[in-house]
Amino acid sequence: MFYIEDHDFLSQDSKKFIDNIILGREFPYFYQPSAGFDDDHNPFFCHILIKRPEERADGEKFNSQYGEKAGQLLVEFCIKNNIDVVEILRAAVNIVYNSPDDECPIHTDHDFDHKQLLIYINEPFDKKSNLKIYDWDGKTVEKETSPEKFKGVCFDRRPHTIVYPKKGDRAVMVFTFR
Repeated sequence: MFYIEDHDFLSQDSKKFIDNIILGREFPYFYQPSAGFDDDHNPFFCHILIKRPEERADGEKFNSQYGEKAGQLLVEFCIKNNIDVVEILRAAVNIVYNSPDDECPIHTDHDFDHKQLLIYINEPFDKKSNLKIYDWDGKTVEKETSPEKFKGVCFDRRPHTIVYPKKGDRAVMVFTFR
C-alpha cells in the first residue's frame, strides 16, 4: 500500500493562504446534506475548488477563484515527496462536525486508480476524528491517523472512512489525482 504522512511540506505562503483565506471569515462554504452515499445522513460544509471531471463543463478548470492557489499545495506536497501529478481529478475543502453516525460510510472516491491527498487545515478539539484506510476487504484497517494542522496524508485508491469529531469541527483540504 502506498502511504505518505508529512508534517513539514507547506511553504509559509501556503500556510498564510490557509489561515487567512481558507479559514477566513469571508471564505464561502456550502451546506451539503450528505456526502452522496445511499446510507449517509451526515451533513457537512464544503467548498468545491475543482469539480470532478465528469461534472465539469468543457474547458472548465476551476470551480473556485481559489482553485489554482489550492492546487499549489498539492504540488508542494508532491514535489517534496517525489510524486508525479498528471491530472487533478477533484479538490475541495470539507468541514465536518459531530454527526448522527460515528463515521462516514467506507468508500473510495473514484472507481478507477488514483491517489488522494488530505491536508488538515485546522487544529480540531477532538484528536480522535481519525482517518481509517482499509484493506480491500473493507474490514481490516491498514492505516489510521489523527488530524493535525498542516499535516498531509497521501494514499492510493483504498477504501477509507473518517470518524466524525465529537466536539468542534475538523477542516481538511481533499485532493484526488493521478
